[in-house]
Amino acid sequence: MPHHVIHSAISLLLVQLAGLAVAESPAPPRGEWRAAQLLNHWPVSRGRARQSISQKQWVVAAPNEFYRGLDFGNRPRTIDERGDVEIQWATESQNNYAADGLRIVTQGRGLRIHPIYQPEGPDLLLTGTSLGMTPDIPHARIDLSDLPDFDARAENIYRIQWQTNADRSFSFHLSVNGKQVAELPGEFEPREQMATLSLEFRTGPQRIGRLRWKLFQGGIPLKEKPRVLTEHPQLLFDNHLVETYRNLTRTLHQPVMHSANPVFTWKHPWEYAAVLLWGTVLFDEEDQRFKMWYMTWGNEAGGALPGYKTPVCYATSVDGLKWERPQFTHCPFQRQNPTDPDGPPQTYPKNNIVFNLPVSADGMDSPTIVKDVRDPDPQRRYKMSYWHRLPTGTGIYHAHSPDGIHWTHIPQIVARTGDRNTFHWDPFRDKWITVSRPAASFYEYQQFGKPNRDFVRTRVDFAPRDRLPPTESTDIYSFPVMNYAGMQIGVPEFYGRGTTNRWVSYLAWSHNGTTWTIDPERVPWMPWSKRAGDFDCWRRNIHNGGVIRRGDKLWIYFSGRSQGKNIPGRSGFLVPSGEPGYDPRGIVGSIGIGTLRVDGFCSRDAGRVPGSLQTKVFRFTGSQLQLNADIEPDGILRASLLDAQGRPLPGYTAENCDPLSGDKIAHRVAWKGSADLTALTGTPVRLRLEFQQSRLYSFRFTEPAAEP
Repeated sequence: MPHHVIHSAISLLLVQLAGLAVAESPAPPRGEWRAAQLLNHWPVSRGRARQSISQKQWVVAAPNEFYRGLDFGNRPRTIDERGDVEIQWATESQNNYAADGLRIVTQGRGLRIHPIYQPEGPDLLLTGTSLGMTPDIPHARIDLSDLPDFDARAENIYRIQWQTNADRSFSFHLSVNGKQVAELPGEFEPREQMATLSLEFRTGPQRIGRLRWKLFQGGIPLKEKPRVLTEHPQLLFDNHLVETYRNLTRTLHQPVMHSANPVFTWKHPWEYAAVLLWGTVLFDEEDQRFKMWYMTWGNEAGGALPGYKTPVCYATSVDGLKWERPQFTHCPFQRQNPTDPDGPPQTYPKNNIVFNLPVSADGMDSPTIVKDVRDPDPQRRYKMSYWHRLPTGTGIYHAHSPDGIHWTHIPQIVARTGDRNTFHWDPFRDKWITVSRPAASFYEYQQFGKPNRDFVRTRVDFAPRDRLPPTESTDIYSFPVMNYAGMQIGVPEFYGRGTTNRWVSYLAWSHNGTTWTIDPERVPWMPWSKRAGDFDCWRRNIHNGGVIRRGDKLWIYFSGRSQGKNIPGRSGFLVPSGEPGYDPRGIVGSIGIGTLRVDGFCSRDAGRVPGSLQTKVFRFTGSQLQLNADIEPDGILRASLLDAQGRPLPGYTAENCDPLSGDKIAHRVAWKGSADLTALTGTPVRLRLEFQQSRLYSFRFTEPAAEP
């Protein structure tokens, strides 16, 4: 496992353990410690070192997992809160070995810095990044071009200042010896109320003259916004809007596999044995056609040549089931001649490849394509994000196109991430986001095609139970995100690295794009086929484009594979025989569809014992209440509206609710024949639903003519 991943896990554990040793009262918000206080007064400590006072400096020599920290307790979220930390610090450390150095955590973000002495070159100043913090990570090196004579062994004064904001996107301003050096994005910290200041060393000696801090200055408490329900359906994953559930069963629903699966498989030489939805399927409302961008994958055993291993291809369909491959000539393809491997390659000047960069020997990963109707520039109507190995560096790149066929590659890295990634629009902040490893880190862009500055908006970590067994051999491999019903739904894919050699997906959701919940019951969602020899008997992973509505169903396109990585005894099955084994072509895959009813991800179910739910207080903008529910012939589903204190509103009681029956995605709720709620629009209310022998998927306040 990469050292930065190990470090992240260890750091998290150490902080948790350190919290057990904190003094009962939090550290004061202001303070200044000189050498003697630094030596003796830390309330949180761990590790060993030879410590002394020399020339008015606290000297830490030969540190072994040395940690000293101040814990300021849990702090409420605020905006416009200012912080200021200053440290006088000299070091002869030539490698921090991923130690934090100085670490500040506040208001859901953190910053790490560590100076490095280099006898044979210019000294460095490192900062924490999502990829780690060691001298060999170029992205972790702070630009010190304005400090050409920087000497890590000198008694430098490092000052860090910040001011918080509502969405935890604030930066840290770093100065060295009074000169402004950098504005640093810092790192996402999931425990948004935690506030700590700490030092961590693994090499030395380190010499600290003083540490001064002035925290929690000013600030306005961050208040929860009133809940206003627009036309979006309200799904029932959790208690985000619901205050109480009584006698109801929570059911997570699986997509039903389409009878036509696989709907798309390899056919041409440039598709090898793998057509993969490391790509996107969308239904183009303007053209009234399905459009698919898929990546193919080949290795030497399959005849792939350097520069032609991972082309992006294009297909279209009228019905989403039968696909056509338009032919183009702008991306000629080459492949090894199977009858003469050492001779001239086979060439295919005409194909359905729309993007390939032959300058890359090993190719790309995980292209996501979006049709962006908001962009006023028609040349950027289609946008693509992908991870690529190129002479300009390895990382995430962007491209744009007027038609989704002819692409312009932007030749600069926009984010440095792991290979498997997804790309989506965040409507909560009007920003483009790449989600990639480590963990599921959300890299936010201020502008498409421009570098991300290593700003991670949020990160989805997983619980210890997800790592077992053993603890170091599971990771979040991918995290597709779809915008749905005014929220975001994700499908985190966990990979049993070195253990099961399988990928299993769960559902996750967020109501703000930042705070994510992975299904607490850990029900695998859309798991692989249980029949050995099926095209998807080893893995299913959904495409990067979300769901497509067709009538009262949602279509979910996915890649199916019959084998994993080449691990003896755990590599998968041969297709179509179903025999255990490993096809030397490496990846063998086709594309299928899973279907789900509209809003059908999760339901709340009542049996013969009556059940109910009651919401928190909200306002709504529509004039009619609709329920997505399956009511059995002898079932009951009744709605009532309450005031903010929970008292029934006259005329909108359960007794006045007209009977509902059947299985519909849009039951119209009426009270004594009237469904018009215009009189209550904008009024603080609660909704209470009572049901028996019924299954409820969602509810929404909308206009009469609208469909969900």
